[in-house]
Amino acid sequence: MQQQSIGIVGGGIGGIAAAVALSQLGVDVAIYEKADALREIGAGMMLWPNATRVLRELGLLDRVVAQSGANTNFLVRDYRGKTLLDLALGRFEVPAVCLRRRDLLQALLTAFPGNRIHLAHSFSSFDDGEQKGGGMALEDALVLARCVADELTLTAALRRYESLRLARTRALQKRSRWIGRVGQWGSPILVRGRRFVANALPASLLEYNLRRVYAYAA
Repeated sequence: MQQQSIGIVGGGIGGIAAAVALSQLGVDVAIYEKADALREIGAGMMLWPNATRVLRELGLLDRVVAQSGANTNFLVRDYRGKTLLDLALGRFEVPAVCLRRRDLLQALLTAFPGNRIHLAHSFSSFDDGEQKGGGMALEDALVLARCVADELTLTAALRRYESLRLARTRALQKRSRWIGRVGQWGSPILVRGRRFVANALPASLLEYNLRRVYAYAA
């Protein structure tokens, strides 16, 4: 694509990651953030191998791992602390990590010039649609940057990006919403049923389904 400037609305994990990926491909990028400082809401987050592959591509994986250390198992506990599920993450060429959202944001910011970030700027009309987690935002960033680099126009790049990402993001958003609803069940009968199913399902089946998600390489 011919050299042009791209403005990104939002200075969260997704916006900064996209800016880093695009700038590393030689695109002139500026970020516009409504807040007067860059900050992340929330506490810890899990980055599966699909996300840490992107960090490796961006040259930031070692910095992020230094904030966390690699994880080998994913535990699901009930409110009393009893382990319901203990899922092995498997062996991949990159680790899974758990870290604070603000630490991931700070790692991304080290790879993007601060003078290209414009704070206290509002965008007057925009529908941001579905929200995504940090791992999916990292996937999106790398795929978008490659589409911009490969296509002749920005319109063609965005159409290509949409065609590559829409099916995966929709499927994972639907699954995440369903898991979230199940996790919020408060009825004692439903809670007992949830606990029974969690104990009855073989861990290998759940591990297989998880690996189908995080084996993805952007």
